Parts: sequence; C-alpha cells; structure tokens
Amino acid sequence: MEHNKWYKAFNEGGATIDQQVFINYCKTASKIVDVGAQSGEFIYYANENMKNGKIYSLEPDPNYINEIKQIQSKNGNEINIIETAAGSEKGTAKLYNESTGCMVDIAVKKFQKFVMVDVDTLDNLIPFEVDLIKVDVEAYEYEVLKGAKTHLERGTPFYVEIHDKWLREIGLSRFDIIELFKEYGYTDQFLWRPEHQINWADLYYYVFTKK
Repeated sequence: MEHNKWYKAFNEGGATIDQQVFINYCKTASKIVDVGAQSGEFIYYANENMKNGKIYSLEPDPNYINEIKQIQSKNGNEINIIETAAGSEKGTAKLYNESTGCMVDIAVKKFQKFVMVDVDTLDNLIPFEVDLIKVDVEAYEYEVLKGAKTHLERGTPFYVEIHDKWLREIGLSRFDIIELFKEYGYTDQFLWRPEHQINWADLYYYVFTKK
C-alpha cells in the first residue's frame, strides 16, 4: 500500500524537514487536523506517531476519500473523516481534481475536470481546541485561514504548505499568508523550499506559532 511506502521512506531517513517537524508534533499531540489530506500521507504519519489521539481529515475530493478510509487506526487513535472543504464561508464550490485538488480561479486555466463540494469554515468544522492544524490546499490557504479566526485567536500552531506561484497568479503571495498570521501575533518558522517544485507551484513550508 502507498501508505507503507511513505512510512518506510521516513524510517529509512527519507523524511523531509517539514515532514519531520509534523511528526515531532504528533508525538505529543492529542488532536491534529489535516486540512487537504489528499490521499492521507500525513494522516498516516499522525496515526503512526500519536497515542490515544484524535485525527481529523478534511478532504472533499472523492478520488482521495476511499484511500484515507483504508488507513487502519492504531495506537488507540481515532481517525475522523470530514468530506468537506475548509473555506472562508459556508457554501459549495468547484474542486478541480484533474491532477490535484484546487479551488482557486487559476484552476480554470489549468484543469477542466471538477466536482462540486461542500465548503464550511474551519471554525465550524472543528469547533474545539486542537494541538496542530496542517494546511495543504493548493493556493486556497488564504480562504481557509479567513475561516479559522477562532483557532488563530486561540494560538493554535499551524503547519502550512504555501503555493507561492499559484498565489501570485491570483494577486496574493506567501507574504500575505505570513502577514495574516502576524496580525494574530504569530511568528513564522521557514522550513524549506523544494527546488524541484519551483517551476510548478513554488512551494514553501512554514510552521506558525504564537508564544
């Protein structure tokens, strides 16, 4: 199974810097949220490293949901699958899922295949305290964060994959994401920028925490 390959790579020293940071959080966490779980890679890491914890998967793409459901709970953990996208308000939206789930306007130019999905705010979907929120939403980061006001005010740590190239195509950038966090008193820790992704989406990985 693909999940076993992910964890095998990690155990053999193949974890990237951002993956290692996420896994370290899992070792002491009781509740973790994965916004944009895709096929469940980070759900798997959380399940392997948490004990008696609760893991919340937010993934609306039907192509991925069945894969997540194949992950068997272990270590006393509970995996909760929420088939809804996180956004700035409650409603529905087009999710372009031809090659990767994307909900921003640039997807119209890049992809043709889409499904309609339910959207709600992170504050509504996760109305309780958690130890970490991981966000990987293909340039939809700003919308997710606008719907997470309660978590931001609370100071919940965030692990965020920022698609800087795609953000720039819709008039934003990673600096807008960083500034939003700063408005809530967060500091940012830059993790890494994979060179092989620069031409595609120009990914940046950050952890945001509040003292």
